[in-house]
Amino acid sequence: KQMRVVIGLLACAKAINKHLFRYTFLTEDSGLEDVLSRLAEKHPLQEAYLRAILLKVLPGNQAGTRKRFLRLAVEDISTDVRHWASDKAEFDVGVQQLCDKASACWDLVQQVEERVVPNFTFKYAEDWHQLHFEQASSKKQKGKGKSDMPQVVSAADVAAVVWPAFMVAEPDDPATISAVEPLLVCPGRFVTNAQVQLAADEVFKAESSHRMARRNSRSGDPVPNRRQNSIGFLYGDSANSKAG
Repeated sequence: KQMRVVIGLLACAKAINKHLFRYTFLTEDSGLEDVLSRLAEKHPLQEAYLRAILLKVLPGNQAGTRKRFLRLAVEDISTDVRHWASDKAEFDVGVQQLCDKASACWDLVQQVEERVVPNFTFKYAEDWHQLHFEQASSKKQKGKGKSDMPQVVSAADVAAVVWPAFMVAEPDDPATISAVEPLLVCPGRFVTNAQVQLAADEVFKAESSHRMARRNSRSGDPVPNRRQNSIGFLYGDSANSKAG
C-alpha cells in the first residue's frame, strides 16, 4: 500500500512536470521553451526579461493552452493510478484539484526573476528528504536506539525520486555564476532501495499466501484476487526519475 502512495506521487510528478511546469503557454510545442532554456544558460537576465514579456502576450490564448495542458496532466495521472482508487469519482475530483493547485503555484513561479527549475536528479543529499510513512514512524517511536539515528544517504541508496526538488537555475557561463551556492527553493522527495525491498517482500509474502490458498482449496470457494504489483512500475521508472 505504501508503494502505491509512492507510485501515485511519481505519476503526479511526471505528469505535472511534463504538462504544467512550462515557462510559457504561448505555444503548445516546446520551441519557445527551448529558446528560454538556452538563453538562461548564457544570459539569465535576458531570459528573465523575455519571459516577463511573453507572460503578457495574448493572455487569452495562453489561458486556453494552459487549460488543455491541465487536462492532459489529469488524464496522465488517472491512466497510471486511477485503477487503484476505491472511489473513482472522488479520486478524479482530487486529481483535478491537485493539478489546479499546482498550476496556480507555478503561475507565481513564472513571475519570479530567477529561473526556478524542477530537478529530478539526486546529487546533493541536503537537497532531498526521504519519504517516510506514518505507520513506520509510529513504530520507531516505541523504541529509539542507535539504528534510528539519521544516516547519510547517497545516490546509490535511492531507488526513485518521487517528487522533484526546486532550485534556482545555475547558468553555464562562469562569468555569470555567483559565489553563492545554487539556491534550494524546496527540497525533493525520494524512496530508498531498502523501502522498496520491504514492499517487495510484502508482495512476495502475499503472493505466497495466495498460492497456498489455491493449493489448499478443495471446496470450490473463490480465491481472493491477487493484488496488482506496483513494484515493477516503480523500478521501471526509477532510472528515468534519477536522470531527470
